Amino acid sequence: MRWFLLLLVMMTGVAAADDEAVFDRVSLQAEASREVENDRMRAVLAVQEEGSDPARLAERINQTMRWALERLENFEGVTGETGGYRTQPVYQKGTLTHWRAVQSLQLESDNFTALSSLVGQLQERIQVQSMGFEVSEETRRAAENELIDDALNAFKIRAERVRKNLGAGGWRIVQLNINTRGNGPGPVYRMEAMAERAAAPPAVKGGESTVSVTISGTVQLLPGGDRD
Repeated sequence: MRWFLLLLVMMTGVAAADDEAVFDRVSLQAEASREVENDRMRAVLAVQEEGSDPARLAERINQTMRWALERLENFEGVTGETGGYRTQPVYQKGTLTHWRAVQSLQLESDNFTALSSLVGQLQERIQVQSMGFEVSEETRRAAENELIDDALNAFKIRAERVRKNLGAGGWRIVQLNINTRGNGPGPVYRMEAMAERAAAPPAVKGGESTVSVTISGTVQLLPGGDRD
């Protein structure tokens, strides 16, 4: 019986400590953001052929893609990747009339001038579908590291304001979450009509993207201050 009473007292003490641990907890959130210049450019081009013989369509597309990849080799700092090859039947009034084959080419570079010049050349035989801009991973990470400091400082200012307003003696962090995000790629230009100006490189401007860091967490208000 003595051991049972001792265990009961100990359990009651733990419960009381748990109640005290969750007392006067406050959830807070703070955010810091910055406009960062886009330093990466992407372009998507596509080769499309139509005809009655799927094998000949594939041959023509392969020739055009080899021609494009040969020109890509002349532009240092521009990387390219071919997309999947797709062939699909085309019907009219339920009857198969011909086949359509498409393959894409994705280009990427931090040298806007070089990539624009390459796109200007490739427009002779390949249709430009879109061009877009974004913040590179290295630049985004550097911006986020600086913004983490700003967001943490903003979080501490809010925690101190709550402490002062509620008359607590201090505060400590119980839980903290750091979330980073951007607003996605920069401006994307749809350029289906660009093929009419095959020799003219498109004029481009990268613009900016928003990089943000959000700090959310819970603080424990500590006793010792003056309360109204």
